[in-house]
Amino acid sequence: RLAFLGGSTVHGGSPTVGLDGEFPALIGTSLGMEAWNLARPSIDSHDVLRIVQELKEYSFDAWVIYTGHNDFGNTYFFSRFQNWGAQQQVGMQSVLQNMQLYRALTKVNKQYGNGRKKGLGMSDFRGTMVSMEQKEAARELLLQNVRRMIWEARSVGVPVVFVVPTASWIRSPLGGCTKGEVCSQDTHRSGVQLMRKGDDSARSVLEQACTQDSIPLRIIPQAQDDLRALFIEEGVPFIDAHAELPRHRGIDLPNENLFFDHVHLSKKGHQDLATLLSNKLKEELGR
Repeated sequence: RLAFLGGSTVHGGSPTVGLDGEFPALIGTSLGMEAWNLARPSIDSHDVLRIVQELKEYSFDAWVIYTGHNDFGNTYFFSRFQNWGAQQQVGMQSVLQNMQLYRALTKVNKQYGNGRKKGLGMSDFRGTMVSMEQKEAARELLLQNVRRMIWEARSVGVPVVFVVPTASWIRSPLGGCTKGEVCSQDTHRSGVQLMRKGDDSARSVLEQACTQDSIPLRIIPQAQDDLRALFIEEGVPFIDAHAELPRHRGIDLPNENLFFDHVHLSKKGHQDLATLLSNKLKEELGR
């Protein structure tokens, strides 16, 4: 049997995809194995690490972990690191470890009805905009948590396959613009114009817009790079969803038809990711 861990990209993120259409179920069917989808909307790497530590007591053939988006989204929803500079980040790891999972699930219950997610309307976003310092704190702790997950898996000899999270950079940033500051919306418009002209620089401009977004529901590109480097350094099998999924016409980014919104997958997105992961798991498990 297989355990799948993560947030709403893994389970519950798209109203057009039921449990049997999400990539864990598709992989289970493909490999003829039990697929335990332990993912829940809104949980991030802090929560996933806790689940991993408890999961060690149970027998699984492999774990599949897709985490990263909510580490950044929760800087907005839970106001993490607000008004904190880099020198004030010392000790935050221990503080975050005390965050109870029910807090995340309570927040989710306000956004979800009947197990289905509402669309990402701007009315859902009314908090304080997130600074780059907050994103950097989230980035650092995400890497620490994932490194610990690797250690936990190795301590009990369970194969683990990670996924570098993917997101739509073509969709407009969710954060607004503040006078006198760099505006992600302006950067994004420039990137879209370049994309329509077939200019190769469009990708890097859209990447900048994602980084600048003051409502960072998407993992920032620098953190994607961190995860790639960590997995290679540790020799851990992984799927780079952002690089390996089918490309959008005319630009080296995942096809827009793979997404329901900025981070959640469409039915086709789940199918294509299931294919990539099934092949990787067959290779790792010798099936």
